[in-house]
Amino acid sequence: MKTLTIIDGNSLLFRAYFASIYGSSTPLKTQRGVPTNAVYVFANMLHKIIFPIAKDEPKHLLVAFDTGKKTFRHEQLESYKAHRKPVPEDLIPQFGITRELLKALQIFTFELDGYEGDDIAGTAAMLASQQGYHVDIYTSDRDFLQLCSHQVTVKLIKKGVSDIVAMTPEKVVLDYGITPAQVPDYKGLVGDASDNIPGIPGIGDKTAVKLLQTHGSLTKIFEAAPSMTGKVAQQLQDHQALGQLSKELAIIDTTMTLPFNIDETLYRGVSEPLLKQFIVDYEMRSLADRYLQAAPIETRSWDVHPLDTFPVIEEGIICLLPIVADGNYMKHPLQGWVLGFNDQAYYVNEETMNTPRFLSMLQSPYIQKITYDSKQVYVLASRYKLHIESLIFDVKLATLTLDETPSLTTHAIFMQAGVDLQKDDVTRAVQMALTLPTMVDRLKKELQDKQLENIVYTIEFPLASVLAKMELEGIDLDRTMLVDMQLDVQTKIESLKQQMATYTPSPINYDSPKQVSEFLFKSLQLPDYKKGSTNVDVLKSLSEKHPFVPLLLEYRKYAKLLSTYLLALPEHIYDDGKLHPLYHQVQTTTGRLSSFDPNIQNISVKDDETKRIREAFYVTGDWTLLSFDYSQIELRILAELAQCAPLLEDFASGKDIHTATAMRLFAHGGDVTPAMRRQAKAVNFGIIYGISSWGLADQLNIAPLEATQLIDQFYTAYPELKLYMQRTIDQLHEQQFVTTLLGRRRYLRDIKGNFQAREFAKRAAMNAPIQGTAADLIKLAMIKVDAFLTSGHYQTKLIATIHDELLFRCYEPERETVTSHIQHIMEHALTMNVALKVEGAHAKSWYALK
Repeated sequence: MKTLTIIDGNSLLFRAYFASIYGSSTPLKTQRGVPTNAVYVFANMLHKIIFPIAKDEPKHLLVAFDTGKKTFRHEQLESYKAHRKPVPEDLIPQFGITRELLKALQIFTFELDGYEGDDIAGTAAMLASQQGYHVDIYTSDRDFLQLCSHQVTVKLIKKGVSDIVAMTPEKVVLDYGITPAQVPDYKGLVGDASDNIPGIPGIGDKTAVKLLQTHGSLTKIFEAAPSMTGKVAQQLQDHQALGQLSKELAIIDTTMTLPFNIDETLYRGVSEPLLKQFIVDYEMRSLADRYLQAAPIETRSWDVHPLDTFPVIEEGIICLLPIVADGNYMKHPLQGWVLGFNDQAYYVNEETMNTPRFLSMLQSPYIQKITYDSKQVYVLASRYKLHIESLIFDVKLATLTLDETPSLTTHAIFMQAGVDLQKDDVTRAVQMALTLPTMVDRLKKELQDKQLENIVYTIEFPLASVLAKMELEGIDLDRTMLVDMQLDVQTKIESLKQQMATYTPSPINYDSPKQVSEFLFKSLQLPDYKKGSTNVDVLKSLSEKHPFVPLLLEYRKYAKLLSTYLLALPEHIYDDGKLHPLYHQVQTTTGRLSSFDPNIQNISVKDDETKRIREAFYVTGDWTLLSFDYSQIELRILAELAQCAPLLEDFASGKDIHTATAMRLFAHGGDVTPAMRRQAKAVNFGIIYGISSWGLADQLNIAPLEATQLIDQFYTAYPELKLYMQRTIDQLHEQQFVTTLLGRRRYLRDIKGNFQAREFAKRAAMNAPIQGTAADLIKLAMIKVDAFLTSGHYQTKLIATIHDELLFRCYEPERETVTSHIQHIMEHALTMNVALKVEGAHAKSWYALK
């Protein structure tokens, strides 16, 4: 039987876009800055659909698109689809690029003003089935279920194209309780919020299905409504016209006049010249392997030459890339290096890695090096006792600093460079060495255009070597102490289980939210405030209603302590008895550092039991741990950004800032009570995070009106802050980004979205310049402190950074000298009007520091 495969183009492209945005990779762009993330994923999804069908002849393909213009349905209902969010700006140009791709693939496409892609697909499916074709429709839109028949199968895409459900008439009835023909009737009853189809007020899914199963159609339901009783009957009679209109809007038109016949959709394979040009234009070399298996694209040679053929140079720019397995470069061995020079790649293996020629190139200040991940290069060079000079540009750091949505992964940068991630380590490094140099000029120009040169050249590039030293130094961890703590916690967990078991008639899994929820809200009949949720806030609100709940809270605390720390941390101890956490440098939206493998920044100090983990981080003998922490840094930065005279004065005079705020808000020269200070502190920190009056009311357990008055009083006391906040929001509306004091950007394009998205963007805009400036500050401090310790040949080493705190392993005889210098450097790392204060402490363990 002949087969026609119809693809809902808009559905597939939107799915591809959101998969690329919220997936593991940063959005792809060409070197010219053209977004291609959705097109790339669309091409991969399309390939999985095409190739299973392209092998058997004859096969026909049709991709149906919307034009984006109003259709006949808008004439029936002006507000049709009115509530849909606008198409994301970076997706708009990708519609045209997708059509270019389909043209190169020679896949038949069609769109027509006044109609939706659904109507084109529906009409083509009807015509094809009448002509003896079997039709498969690929979509994620359930409206298409009305087309299901013995000749038409709707392939509902659940996730990517790896999870597809083939919907037949029988499957529709089994899953939804109605027939395909009843789908428009169903929409007439319940409506469709995504298309702004109203339906009949008060009628939900279960009622609609039951009515259709009883009466068969919307018309029959309306006829029977006068004989029904209850609210539903009244709603059906009162809103019959609205229901009928909703049904008509939901009907896919299968009677269009199409200017082509089904035979014209015959798939004849790709146009190699067009596809090759598309791949070159949009830098998607990996598509060649998928679509041009017999004729690979020849845009670049990936040949690699031995080191002895490298030309003799005294100066120049080379690309330097290590060859190391993906993952933790502290653990994996260095297999060699690849050099890129004058569009040629050279392989430095383990035998030639220590030859005088290669070493002289690494050490030469006149041979400048660009790389992909300079921190990785510095760590590997140190591990193998290699000295590298003139490492001038890091493509990864530049790209992620420029990126609007930095990600924890870097696959997008590889793909952006045209690198095949499936290749072996050497081939991948060769591809990088040949493609990265072409990115540098564009990145430099973008950094200049966006005024981010200072961030990259003054902060991020120099910081990479500092972080490399810190990762290599590591932190001593007492495994024996962790084992002792583990045994103690396991004993407490078993005791808590026994106590909880006295309240449960039958055994339950205390780690299962579902089983716990059923026990709390069905067996014990406790108030169910949040639809069966058992999160910590819900449990705290129930803790006085039954003795089981506080026991469960304690159990969860110890269970997390055991699994997250006591069992996990020992697995990360190296042979030297230390942890060597790695640091993400610019992958957070605010620019803050984050640690992983393991994450040592999430060891809470709020709970003393969890804080005890820090006892295992220790030093002995002539060593001590030093901690330096910026005091109230975010409030100080807010005072600086707003140039708020009262706050600047309070910080300069060394006053307790929360007491000073309470004095202005409440006391007016009188005594400040602890309650006043507590409220002032909540307002101070709430303002930083853009807190609402409702949020403040909940935090202080006061009425929303009282919270509003408190916020108003705060802005009256500090008028510069109100003006600053307004300037920030105005800037956000105009530019869709906000900046730190040094110019780091945080993009918040949702300011153009719906109300909820706009409000989130505003709150984030209040906080991003503050947190971002704090991140810039501590990074600058790390660079300057490292320069001081290095130039002075001190044995004291920076070993960790935890938010606004720096942690050092200090040689005791140096303590007094380095303490005063480090404190001074941190307090003057960035020239500002606000007075910065750094608090220091020393002890033998991290726990004893505070």
